[in-house]
Amino acid sequence: MRKLHRIKGFVRAYTVKGVRYSYGELAIKFPNRAKQIRDKTREIAKEMTVILVGKTVVQTIDNNKLIMIGFSSKNNKEFVRQAMLTLSGKYFTRKEMLGINRILSKAVYVPTTHLNKHKCEDDKTLWFTYKDSTRSGIWFKVKRDMSGGGRYYLYSLSDRI
Repeated sequence: MRKLHRIKGFVRAYTVKGVRYSYGELAIKFPNRAKQIRDKTREIAKEMTVILVGKTVVQTIDNNKLIMIGFSSKNNKEFVRQAMLTLSGKYFTRKEMLGINRILSKAVYVPTTHLNKHKCEDDKTLWFTYKDSTRSGIWFKVKRDMSGGGRYYLYSLSDRI
């Protein structure tokens, strides 16, 4: 089996003998490949932290209020985990994840999704969506950290609301 770092793109990382598997299927059928993907997930999260911590994206929300969305090590790990493991690398390349601030800056605010679907210890969860020719719809989850002065952070993503 080739090392994951030699595979171009994530589609090939999730493909075995011409069949594309979800991460969950790989974990059962091909545990070595799943471990390589987990290792790659940690590596990308570390790279994202080096590149993105300290950067912000400005977005407009309700009543034309501007918020600044930042990036943190903890939240980057969750975001990459969602992209690589939950969504099985379907939507973003490594390069796109490392430049997720540019993609998030083009996101469109979805005003009807303020309520949390899951109990959170922080304040609101806001959702942004970004669509282009290769994505049918991705929702970025942006959290407000009340313990950190009310700052907003990119937390995770989903392919459904």
